Amino acid sequence: MSEEIKKLRKEIDEQDAIIVRALGKRFEATREVGEIKAEHDLPARDPEREEEQRERIAELAVDAGIPNELIQEILGLILTEVIFEHVGIRERHDEAQIAAQHSVHFRLESS
Repeated sequence: MSEEIKKLRKEIDEQDAIIVRALGKRFEATREVGEIKAEHDLPARDPEREEEQRERIAELAVDAGIPNELIQEILGLILTEVIFEHVGIRERHDEAQIAAQHSVHFRLESS
């Protein structure tokens, strides 16, 4: 294998690591959004925000020379995961509230 290919593959590997770390940071932020949504009884999905993201990402894709169809598919996968995670956060939040209510009710009955 030529040295040029090795060098390019090393650059690809480095860029893959950047992408994965960036996605990790993104998911950390979306988890926090999910917690806030659960605390304020907001829906897991925000179609208006999703549309804004799709439009913004389409512009970034053009600037980066990436086909819009590809970037939209990737964004769709990310949004699906985020929504799934937000639903899970909401369910855990609701279960914790129910458990706390039962605990308080049980303590009052035991007194």
